[in-house]
Amino acid sequence: MSPQYASEDQIQAVETAVLEGIAPDVAARKVGTTLSAIKRIDPHRHGDLIARGREVRRAVVDERMDELAKADDPNPTVVVAWAKANHEGYRDTTKLEISGTLEHEHNGRFSLVELAALIKERGIDKQLEDGSRPLPGVPAAREILPGAPERTPGDLPAA
Repeated sequence: MSPQYASEDQIQAVETAVLEGIAPDVAARKVGTTLSAIKRIDPHRHGDLIARGREVRRAVVDERMDELAKADDPNPTVVVAWAKANHEGYRDTTKLEISGTLEHEHNGRFSLVELAALIKERGIDKQLEDGSRPLPGVPAAREILPGAPERTPGDLPAA
């Protein structure tokens, strides 16, 4: 079976339907084609179509949430979700802050577990907590790397 290609009329019909709030795959099915057929003929336009579809669908959800949140007796869960979506102060935030400088001159392969064990073994983790300069007795990373022993995956020190 040879691959199917969408016609220009079909692509335009799908684009119009997507702008009206219909999901791209549903719109393609309605006009008798598939998203894959559109992608085969014009990958760039397919990507734009998918992005535009997401944007329009988000707007539809926003409008519906606004209606539900502004109702006479709104569901509290809907109001909380609406507030989180529309006001930064109500959003759930998780902040992960990592800082420090890592200089590494190793030409072989190593895992992050091995790197973390080496950092802990050498006390560099305490140096990174300070954030400014090496602690007394803890060499800077650039001082220890050239002399660092070669490691194989099985010889990690106990944590």
